[in-house]
Amino acid sequence: MPMLISTLLTALAALFRSKWGPWVAEAMVWLGLSWATNEFLVQPWIDQMEQAMRAGAPGGEFGALVIAYAGLMKFDVACTMLASAATAKFAVGAAKTFLTKRT
Repeated sequence: MPMLISTLLTALAALFRSKWGPWVAEAMVWLGLSWATNEFLVQPWIDQMEQAMRAGAPGGEFGALVIAYAGLMKFDVACTMLASAATAKFAVGAAKTFLTKRT
């Protein structure tokens, strides 16, 4: 098991030193941020909007219509993409600044 882990870490280190390294790092960051943004930001916000609309409108017809239009326009996907892109940009920029060699 330790040999497998050391082999994987060596392969990852070689990959990150290559030209593909920044792209792989950005893909890993994007996938992680996309999941976290959807799980902890977008879905609770949508749930909160649904609860507020159910509580504020008797019968809930208008709230259901708004939620249906938001789903039709892929509002949650747009919010996830924007938040992930902004966070990934700053994270990758900070990593490049931290990891570059100064000569």
